Amino acid sequence: RRPARNLVIGPELAADLEPRGLKTKYRRNVAAIRLLKQLEAEGRPATPEEQAVLALFSGWGSLAEPVFGYGYRSEWQAEREEIRQLLTAEELEAARGSTLNAHYSSPLEIQTMWQAVLHMGFKGGRVLEPSAGVGHFIGLMPKELRGRTKVTAIELHSVTGRILRHLYHDHL
Repeated sequence: RRPARNLVIGPELAADLEPRGLKTKYRRNVAAIRLLKQLEAEGRPATPEEQAVLALFSGWGSLAEPVFGYGYRSEWQAEREEIRQLLTAEELEAARGSTLNAHYSSPLEIQTMWQAVLHMGFKGGRVLEPSAGVGHFIGLMPKELRGRTKVTAIELHSVTGRILRHLYHDHL
């Protein structure tokens, strides 16, 4: 297995970043968390193929009611049980607490912001990403800025931050 470099999000992965439906979002998050825990147990970095799975993690925004029980939907009972078994008590509480603000920017929004920064004359330098999520702003950085831009990425949510480390280890 070859360890991955910092992830560069290409057009195919960018098109797949936005989940289509809450169940898809949930399944992608669980797949990423399972993989994260496997990587941590094995004490190794993610491969490029594994990074693509990790990059699909999209936070818990919009999943408060079905997954964390703020309301009750019987069709989500299996997911509620699964997430309680998958996450530690601390991770579960953090996930529940993040539902109000864990909404990720779309690739189009991110690319538009990067184009605006380029248009304003930014040619590289230091960038602070204070709420990095899993790092899509880093992965979608324009080619002309990669290698000339040092990003300091910060993420408070433990699981999300650990995924971020596997995707962009040079920026943490």
